[in-house]
Amino acid sequence: VRNGGGQAKAEAVTLNQSATTALPLRASEFSYGWYDVEEEDGVNFRWMAADAIIFNPMPQRPLLEVQIELMSVFGAERPMLRASFDAVPARLSVSRQSGPNKSGWLLRIAPNERGMATTCQTLNLASLLASSPAQTAGSNDSRMLSISVTNVTFEYAD
Repeated sequence: VRNGGGQAKAEAVTLNQSATTALPLRASEFSYGWYDVEEEDGVNFRWMAADAIIFNPMPQRPLLEVQIELMSVFGAERPMLRASFDAVPARLSVSRQSGPNKSGWLLRIAPNERGMATTCQTLNLASLLASSPAQTAGSNDSRMLSISVTNVTFEYAD
């Protein structure tokens, strides 16, 4: 598992009383547990292994929430994950997305204290379900896969 090569920069956008930073899928902040970017039907995505780390692009800023859009879940009907900020358990909600240009799942990860921001170096993700296409579908692909991610956005407090 590698970080996908290519150094992409996170892009900051200011919205009302918070700032959001969308990570390009090739960003160096995707650390341990991520496979290279792939493309299917014009949609770019990255598979996550069973456990993964995303570095916070602005660790000095108070973080309100991280939103992760998923294209699919390998070998399961819905994602089952645990999340933490610097090993401190986080609140995680999972909802189904639908509508124009939206499908799959939306993960919303926030500090356990409602409405409270936190500073952190990393977002740690652990999937409770991961398997290999070689084991489940008789494929030659021996990677351990859990979720395919299309978008990651960090939202910071002002």
